[in-house]
Amino acid sequence: MTAALGHKGTSAVPALDARHSTTTAETSTHWIMMGLHSNLAEAMKMAVRETILFITQRFPKLSREEAYMIASVAVDYQVTQVVDGSKGIHGMIAKAIFTGK
Repeated sequence: MTAALGHKGTSAVPALDARHSTTTAETSTHWIMMGLHSNLAEAMKMAVRETILFITQRFPKLSREEAYMIASVAVDYQVTQVVDGSKGIHGMIAKAIFTGK
C-alpha cells in the first residue's frame, strides 16, 4: 500500500466503541478491518465481525444483515500473516462503494 495508514482513534477513522477488539486502519481509498487468531478460520470470523460492526457504526441506517451482504460481496479479504503461530486476515472495504467515486 502506498497510502499512509491511520488507526482507530485517529481523526481519519470515526471513533468506534469498545466492542472492537482488533485493529482498524484506513488509506485514502479503503477502510481495513483485521482479525488475528491462532486459527485462520477464527481470524476470518473476527475480520468479518469487525467489518459488520464498522459498517453498522459508520452507516447507522444499514442493518447488520445489509452490512453482512456488503461484507460478502464487496469486501476483499486476504491472508495477512501466517507466522509465529498467529494468523491474520484483513478485509479491504473500498470507500467508493459508499461514495460512488
